[in-house]
Amino acid sequence: MRDEEKNNYPKASNYLVNGALLTYIAGMFLIIAFCSPYWVKSFDETFSQFKNMGLWEYCFEQFRYPYYQFDHPFDGCHHVFSQEYYVIREWYVDAVYVKYHAAFMVKNTCIYIHIHRLTHTYKLEEIWCENI
Repeated sequence: MRDEEKNNYPKASNYLVNGALLTYIAGMFLIIAFCSPYWVKSFDETFSQFKNMGLWEYCFEQFRYPYYQFDHPFDGCHHVFSQEYYVIREWYVDAVYVKYHAAFMVKNTCIYIHIHRLTHTYKLEEIWCENI
């Protein structure tokens, strides 16, 4: 086979290139959102013991869980599944939290499989070089 016959791939449309670019930008925003510790933050005027909550981290200031039999203040920022917050985990990690994580993982797995298929169907050099 000659080189021209081997490299005879269909040309990627501008919609595919723009869609891939938008998907990449959206993925970057998604990573930033998932790393952010400030999904919910309490106002300073409320004088609340709850300070802020992210997807992976919760922050309290001298919080006392009323249903915990020992008088233990929960203080500082800790990972959601840390030993410090093990006692109150069922209180702040509810079914919605678990469902959100599961849906996110399924969605991202489908997106990455789709992107993998697209990038292996077309040569990336042809996609970028022909549309620039």
